[in-house]
Amino acid sequence: MIEPYPLWNPPEYVSNLLVKDNREWTLREAKTFYAWFISIINERLTILSTLCQDDMTGNPFDILYRCGKIVSSTIVEKEGFSRPSTSPLEKVRHELALTEYGIALAQYDMGLLIANLIIMQYPSLHWGIAGDTKKYFYHHHPVVQGFVYPIEFDPLRYNIPGGAINPCAWVQAYEYLWNAAPEPPYAKKVDDK
Repeated sequence: MIEPYPLWNPPEYVSNLLVKDNREWTLREAKTFYAWFISIINERLTILSTLCQDDMTGNPFDILYRCGKIVSSTIVEKEGFSRPSTSPLEKVRHELALTEYGIALAQYDMGLLIANLIIMQYPSLHWGIAGDTKKYFYHHHPVVQGFVYPIEFDPLRYNIPGGAINPCAWVQAYEYLWNAAPEPPYAKKVDDK
């Protein structure tokens, strides 16, 4: 099968970390993963920009909506990105289960886009390593930090609101972060035009 979308292929030293629960990583292991993660952000955003045929400029809400429409249609219409769900709850919601290619696109790369856009809008937000407590599933993961509320955004483990077949899902995720940010943004919401 031809790869429908480039997967996240970490080098062996990072892959070896992924066999353990991230909550069990040492701080040194977390820093190793973090360094690799930060090093691939621009590459992954370029891959996403190419798929979406979008230069990723303008209002963040508009960018996410434009890309969300393309990502949603890709998940639904193109082979290799999703499969019928076997989960009773997903069947009731008419949701599709994402394949590893769908996860790379809809979860990881769109999550990076959300993170990148929110950091660009709010200078006090930044990348860091989640480390307060092991009870959080994103403990030791790279997260966006600096929000007013006690939240951190993990682009690898966030919940896509309404599932990946909703073009507005990523706009809603961004809006949640936008509302939790510490100061006025550089850009206005779509509704504020």
